[in-house]
Amino acid sequence: MLKQVSYQKMMSLRVLSVIMLLIMVSGAYLLFPMMAPAYKCMYGLVTFIFMAFTFSENQRMVPWKTVLFGVLLQFLMAIFVLKTPYGLKLFSLIQSMIDLVNAGTMQATSFVFGDLANPNGKMGFVFAFQVLSIIIVVGGVMSLLYYTKIMNPFIKGLSWVMMKTMKLSGAESLASTANIFLGPTESALVVKPFLAKMTRSELFALLVGSFSNMAISVVMSLSMMKIDITALLTSSLISAASSLYLAKIIIPETQTPETNGKLELKNDDSTSNVMEAVMNGIMEAGQSVLYIVFMLIGFIALIYLLNQSCVFVGSLFGLENFSFNTILGYLFSPFALLMGVDSKDVHAVGQLLGTKISVNEFVAFLDLLKMQELSDRSRVLAVYALSGFANFSCVAIAVAGISVFAPEQKKTLSQIGIKAMLTGFLATLVGATIGGILM
Repeated sequence: MLKQVSYQKMMSLRVLSVIMLLIMVSGAYLLFPMMAPAYKCMYGLVTFIFMAFTFSENQRMVPWKTVLFGVLLQFLMAIFVLKTPYGLKLFSLIQSMIDLVNAGTMQATSFVFGDLANPNGKMGFVFAFQVLSIIIVVGGVMSLLYYTKIMNPFIKGLSWVMMKTMKLSGAESLASTANIFLGPTESALVVKPFLAKMTRSELFALLVGSFSNMAISVVMSLSMMKIDITALLTSSLISAASSLYLAKIIIPETQTPETNGKLELKNDDSTSNVMEAVMNGIMEAGQSVLYIVFMLIGFIALIYLLNQSCVFVGSLFGLENFSFNTILGYLFSPFALLMGVDSKDVHAVGQLLGTKISVNEFVAFLDLLKMQELSDRSRVLAVYALSGFANFSCVAIAVAGISVFAPEQKKTLSQIGIKAMLTGFLATLVGATIGGILM
């Protein structure tokens, strides 16, 4: 009897929260024409967090202190990197390092591919040789930094801050921070000793973090496409916090984690020397490049076929400009609106969000470069929202990659994979609203 009453109360709260969410989204369409851009983003931030609460597995167990401190931490990190002289100097230093790596990559690719690597050469811009090559170089560099433990102070320091302020376990804090610099599989290596005993909530936080961030190698390759590097880096930094508190809203912790209140960073001992570490990093990055090339060829062709099919169907019913991209634009327009983009750009940014989640972020960024009509504000917010691996094709990659290190967790990971990807997508939208408030 008590269980039945409890279940009824839980369902009542769920229904009420769904109704409230619909009212909030509908209210955005009515109120936003009268609101300043920063207030739109504040409204969107609250709505996105409430959206996560609406779909929480246990609404009564949501750790609101974690959420509050997570949001505050996001604002502090964003203010530091965007508004203080120290943050601006840091980004200037990072930009100089990126330029140096780009120059080194150009030297290597010019030697191997000749004129194909020169954007000003006879062949013009060739995406595979001039953009993706840097992923291989950065893969080797990051593997070297990880093996020599140069990265450890940065990862451990930021992890300690999140663990203490947001009351998280050491393992999930470490994994989330590592995702700022590394890919999903590499970041899982940071917590490899703890994976087998991680709780369902911790595993979910691990996956969400991998979907809401991009490896630094991918960030640098996107910078070569003239994507705003400041927005890319800021998004990766602040999404680390939002991925954690949104994960704790969706699947609250109901167990006692093994690393509760403890922070222990253990490097992978399977690599015997520096040369092997660099070679492993280069080979893994090379596999990633091949994956990106195959996915781009397959999905760009598929989108073209879908668009042409929709145009044909639309012509039968007298519908003009009816395409797959148009459908995505309408489906994801509410998310673009709540991000705070300019009203004239809502449908276009909605298309980008739909492309990002249904295909991948590279195709979405390529589409962004073609949209010259977007305002500067909408363009920057779109970069924030597109910065992450949250798409359906990455779910299997993340789940399979992490399952290799903890086979006993494969079933749990596969059960929460799609949910984690959608939460990671939501985390990037939250990051966009934070950036929009400070613009």
